[in-house]
Amino acid sequence: MSEGTDDLYERARALVFREGYATVSLIQRHLELGFGAGKQIVARLAAEGVIDKPDHTGRRALKIG
Repeated sequence: MSEGTDDLYERARALVFREGYATVSLIQRHLELGFGAGKQIVARLAAEGVIDKPDHTGRRALKIG
């Protein structure tokens, strides 16, 4: 991953820790990203065990604190 992508990921990770949950929409709004970029970040957060599977609303709870 590029340095810019890692910076976005770290900003998204900090946002998720602050808010206590993650959605693609949350990341899109706060980081001013498109859907595809937001979705990739959410997928990476899930793959790294930071967030859980989505609930019925699409919200993903924080797994680690």
